[in-house]
Amino acid sequence: MYSKIPEFKMVDDNPESVYTDPRFHERILELVKESINGNDNHILCNIVYEDNLIVAELPKESHYLALSKSLDFFVGLEDYDMCMEIKDVLSKIK
Repeated sequence: MYSKIPEFKMVDDNPESVYTDPRFHERILELVKESINGNDNHILCNIVYEDNLIVAELPKESHYLALSKSLDFFVGLEDYDMCMEIKDVLSKIK
């Protein structure tokens, strides 16, 4: 079963409010894993800003770069379990 597309709220016209949310990076990992398992969905999330809805996509050719950035994010948080999981998935998409 594939996951529901999550929504993130952008605060004060600042995209960093989305990118610094661990759930955003967890979603990147989830989407890439789904892709490995055959799901061709490329919609990462919906970003809500005031009355606007922005659909963020993550095409397959960007998976490695996005996961690499998520790895850096979790290293900064010292969440080494997530780092190990991301490294495992990175090795599958090289």
